[in-house]
Amino acid sequence: MSKMEEEARIGYQTAIGLVGLVSQEIYSRYNAMLTANSIIIAIIGWSLTSNRYLSPLLVVLLPIAGLVLCFLWFLFIHHGVYWQKLFREKAKELEIEFFSDTFNLISLVVSENPQSSNKIKSQIPRLVRWFPFHRTSLIVIGVFVIIYIAILSYAPSIGTI
Repeated sequence: MSKMEEEARIGYQTAIGLVGLVSQEIYSRYNAMLTANSIIIAIIGWSLTSNRYLSPLLVVLLPIAGLVLCFLWFLFIHHGVYWQKLFREKAKELEIEFFSDTFNLISLVVSENPQSSNKIKSQIPRLVRWFPFHRTSLIVIGVFVIIYIAILSYAPSIGTI
């Protein structure tokens, strides 16, 4: 194996390792934000269904805190997906250039949104293509944002119950 092939192998292994690391980071952040937002919604819901009511200040502050968390969550998702895509593309480039005669792992996967000009039919199931992680996570964030906006619009009446 030549020095260039050895460097390509190391680069490929590093890129694949970084894809895995960033994936773990994305899901860890996703789960933390999902949990935090669920706790905020649970506190608000518990106060509405029990005899214990939140102070008017908390009725406004909790949904605002939730909206701030949703904005951070949105940024975390975009940040992670950007780096994951970059490392995956670098691994794909190295695979095509140096290892295509031995194996095809990353280069076989067209992508979540295939836009190739050739007529390669994607083997990725249609629902996976239509609803990749990035898109579905934005839908979940949007649902929380809608809930928080609805709570804020009813905040004056919630605080006086």
